[in-house]
Amino acid sequence: MRPWGKKRSARNTDPHSDGCVLKNLRLEVPRGDFLAILGSSGAGKTTLLRAIAGLLQPSSGEIRIDGENQTRKPPHLRDVAYVFQSGGWYDHLTVRQHFQLKSSGPEQLGLAGSKNTEPMALAMGLDSSTIGPIAPEASAYGSGKKPFSSGQGFVQHQDADDWMDRVGLTELADQTPGQLSGGQLQRLAIGRALARRKSVLLLDEPLSQLDEPSCVELRRLLKKIHSDGMTIVYVTHNHQDAFLLASRVAVLDEGGIRQIASPREIYDRPNHVSVAKSLGFPAMEFLTAKELVDFAALGHEELLGRSNLPPGVTFGIRPRDWQLNPIAPIHGIVLNGKWAGGTFLDGHWLGRVVSNGIAVSVVSDACERVEKLSIGDPVTLHLDPRNLHCFDETTGNRIHGSSVVLVAYASSLRSTENTGYGKLEAYPTL
Repeated sequence: MRPWGKKRSARNTDPHSDGCVLKNLRLEVPRGDFLAILGSSGAGKTTLLRAIAGLLQPSSGEIRIDGENQTRKPPHLRDVAYVFQSGGWYDHLTVRQHFQLKSSGPEQLGLAGSKNTEPMALAMGLDSSTIGPIAPEASAYGSGKKPFSSGQGFVQHQDADDWMDRVGLTELADQTPGQLSGGQLQRLAIGRALARRKSVLLLDEPLSQLDEPSCVELRRLLKKIHSDGMTIVYVTHNHQDAFLLASRVAVLDEGGIRQIASPREIYDRPNHVSVAKSLGFPAMEFLTAKELVDFAALGHEELLGRSNLPPGVTFGIRPRDWQLNPIAPIHGIVLNGKWAGGTFLDGHWLGRVVSNGIAVSVVSDACERVEKLSIGDPVTLHLDPRNLHCFDETTGNRIHGSSVVLVAYASSLRSTENTGYGKLEAYPTL
C-alpha cells in the first residue's frame, strides 16, 4: 500500500529549543493505518506532529503525503486535520455553528493578537494568512466577546447535522463549549477536524485530560473513525491508549524511532531497554546476571562460578510473569525471598519481594493467598525462562537467540535442583 507520508528529517529543530529534537528520523505510514507514537515527555512527539502539520519547519529532510512533497506548504493547505490536546473551539459559538464555519479565512474571525493564531486556524480549517488586523481582545480563546456579528463567517453546511450525529453531538447542537463536558469538547474538536475532509487525522494526546468514562467513549469513537478508513497518527505517553487504539506503535526515544511494530509484537519482543521500560504496568524490571544470581541466593562458588556468568547481559522481567507461591510450580527458575508488602488494584495484587538486598515487583491474581501474607513472610517465585528478556548491558539492544545464555546457566545450575533455590533449563530461541 502506498504510504501517505514520509518524514526524513536529519535535523528537525524546535524553535523554542537550542537543541535538535528529532534526528535522522524516517517514518512511513500506509494509507488507512492507525499509528500511535509513544514516548515520554520531551521525546519529541508533539514536535513531530507539528512538523507533519506544517506548524514547524524541519531544518532538513522532507514530508510527503501521497507522494507529494508538502514540506514547505502552509498548514491550511496540507492534507491533514489536527486535534490539539486542549481541543480548539470558540466559546461563543454553538456546536452547530462550529460545523458551519467557513473553511476559508474570513477577516471577521478575530484571531489576530492571539499567540495561538496559526494552530487555532489549523484546528478550525481556516487560512491564518488572510486574517486581518483585528483587535487582540477578540481572541477566540475564552474572551467571551463575539468577533463577528450574527450570520457572518458562516455557510449553511447541509451535512453539519451528519457530522454532529457521527460524533454524538446532535442533542447538544445548540449548546456552547462552556456547557459541554471535557469529553464532549474533544468530540467537538474531532468532529470539526473530520468535517474538513482531509486524508490524515493528527491527534495530540486528546485523552490526557479526560476522566476514564470519557476516555472509553472517545476510544470507541476513534476506533469507529479508523474503521471507516481514516489514516490516524496519534501521539501519547500512555502505552495503554496506544495499545487499545493503534494497529501499530512507534516508540520515540532520543530523537528517533526505536521500534515500530504491532502492539503484540512490541510487547512480546521489545528491541531495546528503553522500549521495554515504556510498556506495561508495572513496567519491566532489569537485573544483571550477578543480581539475578544474588537474588536467587546462588552465589556459591561450587554451584555457579563467577567466570560462568554471561558477560554484559541484562535480564528484563515483567512483574506479571513471576508466579508467587504457585500451587503447581512450573519447571523453570525458582527464587526464594521475603514478602515486602503489596497493594490491591483492579483485581490484582501488586507487591514486592526482597532477597539479599535486591527487590523485584510481582503481580499476582491469587488474591486470597496474598492477603494472608505478612511483611517478612518467606515466599517463592517461579518464572518460565521463556519470559526472560535479554539485553546488551552496554547498548541496551535486545540479544536475539537468548537460549544460548540459558544453556550456560543450565549447565551450572542443574545441580541445585533439590536445594529449593533455583534452576534454569534451555528453551527454544526467544
